[in-house]
Amino acid sequence: QGVLYTHFHDILTGSCVQDSREHAMGLYSDALAVANTNRGNAMRAIAAEIDTSRFIVKEDMAATQSEGAGAGYGIENFSAPATSRSAGLNRLFHVFNPSAHTRQSVVELTVWDWVGNLARVFFIDADGKPVEHQLVDHSLQKYWDHQYFRVLIDATVPALGYATFQMKEADLSDYPFFYQPDNRTHEGFDDTVMDNGIIHVTFDRQSAEVISLVDKTSGKEFIKTGDSSGLRYYMTEASSSNAWLIGRYISESKLTGNTKVSKTNGSLRTSLEIDIPFASSSMHVAVSLDKGASSLQYMLKVDWHEAGRKDGSPIPMLAFVAPANEDVSEYRFDVPGGVMTRKALHHDVPGLQYGAALLSEDKALTLVADSKYGYRGADNQIGLTLIHAATSPDPYPERGIHHIKINLGVFSACPKVLEENATDITHAMSYISVNPHMGTLPLQASLLELDEDTGVVLSGVKGAEDGKGVIVRLYNVLNKTSDATLRFGKDILSAEVVDVLEQPEVGVREPKVSGNAVSLSVGAASIAALRVVLKQ
Repeated sequence: QGVLYTHFHDILTGSCVQDSREHAMGLYSDALAVANTNRGNAMRAIAAEIDTSRFIVKEDMAATQSEGAGAGYGIENFSAPATSRSAGLNRLFHVFNPSAHTRQSVVELTVWDWVGNLARVFFIDADGKPVEHQLVDHSLQKYWDHQYFRVLIDATVPALGYATFQMKEADLSDYPFFYQPDNRTHEGFDDTVMDNGIIHVTFDRQSAEVISLVDKTSGKEFIKTGDSSGLRYYMTEASSSNAWLIGRYISESKLTGNTKVSKTNGSLRTSLEIDIPFASSSMHVAVSLDKGASSLQYMLKVDWHEAGRKDGSPIPMLAFVAPANEDVSEYRFDVPGGVMTRKALHHDVPGLQYGAALLSEDKALTLVADSKYGYRGADNQIGLTLIHAATSPDPYPERGIHHIKINLGVFSACPKVLEENATDITHAMSYISVNPHMGTLPLQASLLELDEDTGVVLSGVKGAEDGKGVIVRLYNVLNKTSDATLRFGKDILSAEVVDVLEQPEVGVREPKVSGNAVSLSVGAASIAALRVVLKQ
């Protein structure tokens, strides 16, 4: 109910007065706390059954400070609890995948109160094989009375399942030599390049905007030659601007007046840090390219102090724009339970997770956002509205700190692939730390997997309201019937198609059950739901 309060038609769009917004956000914060607490409890319940006894070592871990560290850490970004439950030099982490397909991605872990040598950090997977890692922090950071460091690992995790990783201090086989990290000669200020073998990205040496994004497989350029992709500061017409509408564009400025640009190279992540002052505001931008990724990630921290005025002066607006290197006739956006393909429009349209410019060769220049939903596809570019300071009904709607995550990438234009890529970006993998113990579950497993070769997308999994089995909600993003197969971690006792009220559907084709798999057909651009009862 707290979440649905925010779905009132004015509160949902942010078109409300300050008191309504603050009340809605208070309810949402309560709901988020409950959700994150239950997510943490669920992960710990599964972890308690995982047999990690092979990692037990003789180590004095009594009364170590690490157990319980991290309460409240990361809450400003609405992240899940990162409280530590492990101790000693040998640490165990269970990483959980919320997607219905196996994922390989770079996962950031926070390690609390570790007293080993950071230069000798070492990770292995459930099979004892080395796992590639990269330190984010090269020295211990302080959080209240605890210390921590962050590390990236290259994690492969089964569909809607978990994987186990151990961190330890590697043996010292050779005497370590430390070399001067920087060249003693000036390297010059050339264009910055990021290349992970999938995409090749070039940033302009002055503006730090993306001037080239090349697909390494085809060698094709996706950013308009002679133009660039990045942040834009607009002024919009006051008479046509309010909390419901983005007014007519009057002027456009590229935010290229940065004051600091620094690059960090790594085997798992290459990043660029940019500081940008503009008007009365400022912004810190962290751009990164991960191993195996088809998109750049922008982490924005915007200190916004712009405000419209009641005298008819233009209204300030912040946006992100990516111009395509070819003519674009159609744009695609995900909407509740499906997708929408539109012609070019000179106004914002909704997208739950992404907006994509459909290109030739079934490619899509795509923007994915974690918290912004107003996309604009026109003039052969895809854009995203980030902040709009309209004065009605709230005269000061956006002042303060904004944390925004945007991904700019090139994906397959297939609606199913677009949906999966966007969902993976907006739903990061979670993790918990544990101490080793006996159990009955394996070190890694998939609890539910959906076939990749289908147009069907997994919308959600929940316990049935009457307690009989689980409800699996699906929708088909294609304009043709798609067959889907779900594979569970246990054999299936029974399965039936149900409606949105979880009552049996009459007159529909029954799903086919075989062992742990159930198959069904989902109509073109349709939703479907299954009740599945698993064998105990």
